[in-house]
Amino acid sequence: MREKVIPIRYKQSLFNVYFEDDGKQYVFNTFSNGLSRLDADTYQNVVNGTPEKTAYLDALLSEGFVVPEQADELNRLMVERLSYQYGRGRSMQFLIVPSLQCNLKCIYCYQRDVSYNKSVLTPEMVADSIRFIEKTVESNPYAARLKLNWFGGEPLLHFDIIRQYTEHFIKYCSEKNLEYSANMTTNGLLLTKEVTDYMYAHGLKTLQVTIDGTEPFYMNYKKGRPGDLQRLIDNVKYAAGFFDINVRFNTSAENRESILEIAELLSKTVDMKRVQMYPARIYGCETVEGITGLSDSEFSEFSRIFTEKFKEYEFDVEYARVSARLAYCGSMRRDYAIIGPDGYLYRCEHQIGKESEIIGDLKYGFYRNEADMKFLNIPYAQECRNCNLLPYCFGGCPSDRICEHAKFDCDAFREKFLTWVRKKYLGK
Repeated sequence: MREKVIPIRYKQSLFNVYFEDDGKQYVFNTFSNGLSRLDADTYQNVVNGTPEKTAYLDALLSEGFVVPEQADELNRLMVERLSYQYGRGRSMQFLIVPSLQCNLKCIYCYQRDVSYNKSVLTPEMVADSIRFIEKTVESNPYAARLKLNWFGGEPLLHFDIIRQYTEHFIKYCSEKNLEYSANMTTNGLLLTKEVTDYMYAHGLKTLQVTIDGTEPFYMNYKKGRPGDLQRLIDNVKYAAGFFDINVRFNTSAENRESILEIAELLSKTVDMKRVQMYPARIYGCETVEGITGLSDSEFSEFSRIFTEKFKEYEFDVEYARVSARLAYCGSMRRDYAIIGPDGYLYRCEHQIGKESEIIGDLKYGFYRNEADMKFLNIPYAQECRNCNLLPYCFGGCPSDRICEHAKFDCDAFREKFLTWVRKKYLGK
């Protein structure tokens, strides 16, 4: 007796995002990153759950626009996420904070309550942290790359410490056949020619610097000295010959026009081939005199204006870019750690110096305590579980959600997402 064949039935993907452009219907899948233009019949068949009626079923399946009816895409996404978080990846990253000391006093800095303490990594802490990094890397048989991220305060205040780690791990990676690289977040004032030449010769790939506008705003917001802004621009101009540089413009209601002015000056002064510019909102400034935070809609509008203004230049403007990910940020991976200047490990740079947020120490390693697991196992709101953008945002920044009790602005993110898709894939 011949067995009955059970036909496979299909449904549209949970992660399909439909949009129109120039009268044409498109679908983008946030799990597969597939994009396709659909004719009217195919679109109707996909959304009505009858894709097998089209001549394009195989293509729709391969790009993830349709899936078998019995498939649970949310569970599949969660499996991929857990594999990413707890699996042994080929890239190992550590963020090192030599101290929270800084040569500026930005009035909006989220570290302003702790940033001027005296904590600096001691020689013993440096030795312990080197052993911790080596032990963590060697516990991963698949490790092929090691990346050190420098952060502060201002990390270049302790260039001697940076050199110590750098020279040790370049030699270590050579011996272990690992690829070494580094990046740095700096205010740029100490980024002299000598420092740039050294870091370029020793594996630094990317820099991030912040500029708050023309000199009046730069002086007011950062409490710098006359000439600091020009020194920063000169340093960026030289460093742009060696590194990829992300220039972040911290934006408030007051300095928007100034940001446009300084961005234009920068674009005409610096070789922009390796420079990315983008505006960013200033958060936590509600009690800071002279700074008014932008609402989501205000910032979205300013980002649009920023993008339009710099279309004429031959470089890519970072317009609040979003990207697919399996966790909101890289700090969500099991072996990622921030090495604080107090000798403790943290999960997020916004939590450095907070006793309640310590997740380990340099001698013992990870505690896997509640401070750690609340990040790794952060749940999602019910509405997130049914959202087609979940693979791209994963509910928003865990630190904002857990520690600041902030609600993620889904509408603003969706608008940014669609802008990014049109820009990247349709050249709009």
